[in-house]
Amino acid sequence: MKPYLLLAVMLLSLSVTAQEIPSLYSWETQQAKVLPNGDLEWAPKTFQLVKGTSVRYIDFESGSDANDGLTTATAWRHHPWDASATANALAGSGIQTYIFKRGVIYRGVLTAKESGAEGNPIRLTSDPNWGTGEAGIYGSVKATGGWLKADATIAPSIPNPELVWYKSTGALGNLTKVVAEITETGIKRVYLARSPNYVDTPKEPMQKWWSFTAKATVNGLLNLTDVNHLVQTDVNFYKGGDVWAIEDAITMSTLWKQKISDYNPVTKTITVADGNFGGKDCKYYVENTPFMLDAPGEYYFDKTTNRIFIRLEGDKDPNTTTIEIASKSNLISIAAKNNIEISGLTFGFTTCDNLRYGQNDGVPTIKIDNSSNIVIKNCKFEYLNGGVMANGTGKNLVFTDNEMNFMDDFSLLLNGPDEVSILRNKIFENGTRHLGRFYSSIPAIAGNLTIGEIAGNIIEHSWGSGINFSWGKASGATTTVTFIRGLVHHNKVSHSLQGVNDYGGIESWQGGPVYLYDNISEDAQGWHYNWGTALKSLGYAFYLDGAFKQYAFNNIVKGTGFDRNAGAYMQVLGYYNMYVHNVAYNVNSLTASGDGTLALDGQNYYLANVSDSTSRQFNHTTRISGIPFESFGMNFFSGRSFVGNFITGGLAAGYSLNDFITKLNSYTPDMVEVGVETSKRVFEKPSAGDFRPTATSELIDQGVKFFAPFPLKAVVGEWHFYKHQADSTLIKGENFYFTSEFVNREAYNNFPKNHLKAYGLEAGSFVKGNLEDFTLGALVFDGVKTYCDLNNDVTSKTICNNVDMTTTSFILETYFKTTAGHTGGVLISKAATGGYGYQMEVDGTGNAKFNLLNNGSSTFSQSGSLAINDGSWHHVLIEVNRAALSVTIYIDGALANGASSGVFPGTGTSFTNTGDLLIGKNTEGNFLNGTVDFIRIAKGTLADAKTNIDELYKWEFDGPFLHDFAGNLPIGKRDAGAIEKGAKLCTMAVSSNPLYFDLKGGTKSFTIDAEQGFEVIKKTGTFYTTIVVGNTVTVTVPTLISGTRSGEIAILGCNETLKVKVIQQTATAINNILKSDIQVMPNPVSGQQLTISIPNGLKAKSARFTDMNGKVMAERLLKEGNNTMNIKFPHGIYLLNIAGLEVNYTTKIVVN
Repeated sequence: MKPYLLLAVMLLSLSVTAQEIPSLYSWETQQAKVLPNGDLEWAPKTFQLVKGTSVRYIDFESGSDANDGLTTATAWRHHPWDASATANALAGSGIQTYIFKRGVIYRGVLTAKESGAEGNPIRLTSDPNWGTGEAGIYGSVKATGGWLKADATIAPSIPNPELVWYKSTGALGNLTKVVAEITETGIKRVYLARSPNYVDTPKEPMQKWWSFTAKATVNGLLNLTDVNHLVQTDVNFYKGGDVWAIEDAITMSTLWKQKISDYNPVTKTITVADGNFGGKDCKYYVENTPFMLDAPGEYYFDKTTNRIFIRLEGDKDPNTTTIEIASKSNLISIAAKNNIEISGLTFGFTTCDNLRYGQNDGVPTIKIDNSSNIVIKNCKFEYLNGGVMANGTGKNLVFTDNEMNFMDDFSLLLNGPDEVSILRNKIFENGTRHLGRFYSSIPAIAGNLTIGEIAGNIIEHSWGSGINFSWGKASGATTTVTFIRGLVHHNKVSHSLQGVNDYGGIESWQGGPVYLYDNISEDAQGWHYNWGTALKSLGYAFYLDGAFKQYAFNNIVKGTGFDRNAGAYMQVLGYYNMYVHNVAYNVNSLTASGDGTLALDGQNYYLANVSDSTSRQFNHTTRISGIPFESFGMNFFSGRSFVGNFITGGLAAGYSLNDFITKLNSYTPDMVEVGVETSKRVFEKPSAGDFRPTATSELIDQGVKFFAPFPLKAVVGEWHFYKHQADSTLIKGENFYFTSEFVNREAYNNFPKNHLKAYGLEAGSFVKGNLEDFTLGALVFDGVKTYCDLNNDVTSKTICNNVDMTTTSFILETYFKTTAGHTGGVLISKAATGGYGYQMEVDGTGNAKFNLLNNGSSTFSQSGSLAINDGSWHHVLIEVNRAALSVTIYIDGALANGASSGVFPGTGTSFTNTGDLLIGKNTEGNFLNGTVDFIRIAKGTLADAKTNIDELYKWEFDGPFLHDFAGNLPIGKRDAGAIEKGAKLCTMAVSSNPLYFDLKGGTKSFTIDAEQGFEVIKKTGTFYTTIVVGNTVTVTVPTLISGTRSGEIAILGCNETLKVKVIQQTATAINNILKSDIQVMPNPVSGQQLTISIPNGLKAKSARFTDMNGKVMAERLLKEGNNTMNIKFPHGIYLLNIAGLEVNYTTKIVVN
């Protein structure tokens, strides 16, 4: 793809932080520091104190509620939202900036009483110039003394009671599960007494846990046996305690806890209530009885006496240190209040012990309900039960630049709010003591959104998913969601799924458009300990679970072994998904999927991905009906021989690459250039996380250009004009709009697609467009007979595909070029002799024009102000705003309204008719002479899509899908994989390409011009030989009796790769190929030179021009290359005949 000079400066830097480049739209900022090797580092924005016009100061240690709170010297002790506030503090109100003193811990619970105003929020913050350290809000009881030595009388059930200290705490708000020692070097967690004792094995947390030897259900209760470890003789040893275990289910198993109701020392069995738990060889540990307080670094809380028993590391005297004992669960509540900002605060030590049923009944530190315009930024959260949870109908929630460490249950849950930004947060150790049940994915960040951006988040060690979002609506819902925009980028999730399986480190569910790009998912575990003697993984780095119109590009997956990490890119069901320029390293497979009723639906794209050191490569299954709509192209397989599958019922052992291609070809897919098994390793050092192509990598220049349009509201038509190999008259519809018609996700694929029917096609009707280069992706409309039709009888009976506009605003978006000088052609028309319709055309002056038609006649028109019939590509977007009674035309990203005429119909007028939607003509003819690359029809305005023309155009023509992982534009052609190699070293060219040989064979040569040398790195096809002498490559092909054969010579030089094709077939076939490369331009021609371009090897002797009556107007001898001549014929249509040995080519010439 071509570099955009405007951003060429980006090539000067291989490492960009979020703060270095100012940008207008958030997705233009990487939101993380991108390292040149393909890694991400946290890049938070620095905290800056912002004060409103009125300030109040809070000092929990030295303040007094009787003070006025106006200065640091007269600070309040309590915040007005604290139930403990009195006097002036209690009376405080209004829009204030509340500043908490640093170095002081606030111990209280705040419940918001009022809202701020838009642009003037209520702020809870701190001032770096007031106090030293952090401004904390803790949910714990501080213990600095009063500890007594225990003995056998005080602690009869605790081993070695003389080593144990105890303290009476009084009644705690919650049974504490968080106890920590505060030391000069940091915080040390004290673990709840357990067996086996806690051992820190961060990369495999369950490594030292015990395993059950049997599982049985008796009288509705679950008995779990371990003959090796449950050997204690006291019947009370485990009774009343808790057991943590992962279920033995094949899929979606989750580590969770249950109360132990009984213990049988004879059978070595514990009993719990729920059967979705544990199993033979499943890992577990038990905790929370006094019998297990047997080692330093543990505690036990006796709720009957309100005493805490503790042993610190080294059996340290707790009277010599500070202990925080978590008591409260929630510290700030905001319900039905808006415009509140929390920043620069540290939240610590909350606890909860009640299992939750879903995500909306979690217990967070900050709870938000039905509130909008809430900002939480530059805060620290540590040793908490839960971080932030937002429920209800709020909008515009922002969570940025926060650090969250040791979050027992979750970090951020969103259940209902929308238009959310989750940027640049760092999370370490999430879900260690989560309170979900057997169906929880134990997510760090999760929710249900329609509009959201999740970017720049660094998540390390999550017991479940790092990021897990459902978009639009859930399966089974009958609602309509008119607009979805999900942006998930520059996130890094490492060591995820440590307590679950069959989930994704980064997981995305349901509808789109959703864009997952420039992310890293490393070591997604999802281990089964009960599948034999070795670990087996059912953990996926990326999981698109029932995904419809999602784009995954420039992502990097790094694993630790074939059995320790499952497929890199997992998908269940789904269509309209694109996987492009992704990397998978040292995992089980590049792709994976469900099967049977969860097999993929088809119409997905797999382009320029790299699978390095994977046991398998493509390892998914697709319904047979969907395979003809699949596209595989330009993927690379390195480190191991290809083994793959793509179909239900395929070979269990998998197919070799050749067999895979043969099997795939039998279904006539849209694209079957599956990929290449490389001759050598392609990355610098992937084991160390360096995913740059090597200097001689076969990935160089082998990527693709593809197109990912920016989201619009209620898209009812979207066509990219890719050639459908099984039926070239079918133009695939790719719009996805979540209407009430989509209920159960297993049946989404049964709903009719909005495919066009093309007419008047010829052999050369499909060509490569300007938006993509991986396929023939543009349709040539010849101005005479080529057009496309969408059957109104079918679409009018639907909602999601209905292109009648009724009373809604709408957008027509196109990317096309006309033949130079063309006028009068129609691009889009939906009209009939009765009713209102609409039309987009090229008017008589060459301008874009929009027409509203009533009973077939124009009632209102709006023309553009710029000619678009110059033979160049143009992006034209026409916005029809029914409320404003206006039409706006944008050309190439800029407002371009010209003259208008007529009267725009009122808002209640329905634009409905029985006519078919026509592309390339209207009902009166008026055929388009040009090439169309993309058309989209949406029911809404740009404002309805939360965007404007500048953002849409910037995304579509300079968006992240046109850049690599590091934000670099391609050097020449895009490299395969996520990262561009780097600067182009020189310019390489070959003298002839392709090399054609007839059946007689023979010898031909071509030269290579590469200033810094070149290397022939690979040859495909064995029927020819090559000799390289200096810069000349000589190719010899033997005689062929019949048929056709082809090969390819790959040449690396100047940091790019060129491929020279070698083709042997009959002379007639060769000339047919060459004839298709004849170019005559411009056409139409008007008072200027006409150029006839003859490809090398085509023996064309002459050109003859005749009028439509056969009169010869001119003749000209031809040579290979460009032939120019002046055309001075009268206006009209003429025939040009190019003749020669085995050549007889005729085309029409229009003279204006």
